[in-house]
Amino acid sequence: MSEKDCDELLSGLESQHDIMVKKGHIDFKGMSAAKIDKLLHYSERSLTEFNQFDVFTEVEPGDPIVKPDKDGDSVFGGSTKELMTGAPTVRVLILPGASPEAIKGALKKITSWIEKEPRILTQYINDTDPF
Repeated sequence: MSEKDCDELLSGLESQHDIMVKKGHIDFKGMSAAKIDKLLHYSERSLTEFNQFDVFTEVEPGDPIVKPDKDGDSVFGGSTKELMTGAPTVRVLILPGASPEAIKGALKKITSWIEKEPRILTQYINDTDPF
């Protein structure tokens, strides 16, 4: 979607209220054309449920919420729903700049958790979710 197309989309709506109602309570004003295009693209998808594992590396010792292990990492898991179609069985998202050592260590911790407690792959998916 071009910048001009986005401007036309927004100008065709009578008010900020129209934008929020017609576009699912999203305030499009000030957003880039690329972001609006991506949101519109995702709005056509259905929610797909996933198990999600997050590994925080180099957690500060003594953090009361993200409690680090002996290596300074913290691993979380849970159920989430995403707007995806044609999703692969497993997808790994890695932040740019992450070191190969941190990536390998995080993946090993996730693998170890799944090997020790395979039920985690189903227990979160079966939880009730308000979405």
